[in-house]
Amino acid sequence: MDQWSPWNDLDPAMRKDWTGTTGQPGEKVCWDSKNENAGKGCQELKKVDETGKRIDTEIKFLTPYESEANAYVTVVPEGNGSKATWGFTSQIPYPFTLMKLFINMEDAIGKDYQKGLSGLKALSEKP
Repeated sequence: MDQWSPWNDLDPAMRKDWTGTTGQPGEKVCWDSKNENAGKGCQELKKVDETGKRIDTEIKFLTPYESEANAYVTVVPEGNGSKATWGFTSQIPYPFTLMKLFINMEDAIGKDYQKGLSGLKALSEKP
């Protein structure tokens, strides 16, 4: 995911520390950026589907505010290629729950997710 994450463009000098075995549950990356839009946090690989069609991660954001999310990526055959889906679930703590009334999450981060999926597509189609 690090190769196609849209948030890497926010700070190419972002510090990242990796632990665990690549592609295995427990692999973890923690990042720290001086750019407040990138912030600071950690993402841990929680589960890899045995067929390789889904991965689940847990994200802990430390700055600009503390929160947690569970993210997933699925890749399934479709036509002559594959279809990738990237999503997340999160609980929004009070008082930020009031913001849900005024903010559409699709509008807020949809373009970032689309940029990431476009990056994944380009990466997967390289010869």
